[in-house]
Amino acid sequence: MKLAIFDEYRLGLVAGKEMVDVTEVLPYYDPGYAANFWLRMCRDFEALRPRIEKASREGLRKPLDRVRLRAPVLNPSKIIAAASNYREHVAEMASRTGAHTWLLDFDVFLKAPSSIIGPGDTLALPDLPGREIHHESELALVIGKGGKSIPESEALSCVLGYTILIDVTLRGEGDRSHRKSYDGFTPMGPWLVSADEVDDPQALDIQLWVNGTLK
Repeated sequence: MKLAIFDEYRLGLVAGKEMVDVTEVLPYYDPGYAANFWLRMCRDFEALRPRIEKASREGLRKPLDRVRLRAPVLNPSKIIAAASNYREHVAEMASRTGAHTWLLDFDVFLKAPSSIIGPGDTLALPDLPGREIHHESELALVIGKGGKSIPESEALSCVLGYTILIDVTLRGEGDRSHRKSYDGFTPMGPWLVSADEVDDPQALDIQLWVNGTLK
């Protein structure tokens, strides 16, 4: 299923060109401060799933182009990003810096959750003359179940679903997490595809267009 957060933080399912409002199945829905209904829905997803599927057949429908799509996560505790995760980018940056080693030494870094914006929101670039700002398209895994010391063989069972994320970065010196955490530097969406619909996340293609041009 395609889970979405839309309008005034309602929970919806995308069905073709329509949004189906399934908010009423949540026994603890409260869109107020922190809107933690989303975190609880992630925790209880398997138990709620039959009710969500039933509501998807009966819920109020709106044309998809008449709703405001929000980022398909609310208040994650952290955003963990893999560094230097494809060879072409390492080669590009090495040609600019003249060194491979420091790029390859990183494993992961953090981005601030406050940098998340939705797919239709506007990103206002910080006023930093002379500094380059880059963007990269990424596959995002939304972890729905907590835990630690989870065996690699069971890791994907903790994934609620997948979405697309743009990692916006201020290039240059300074702490990486700071340079990637300005307001709006993590556009995300438009929705979350549940993990059961993705047989092999390693086999997905990711493409990015800028003003209609495939980059």
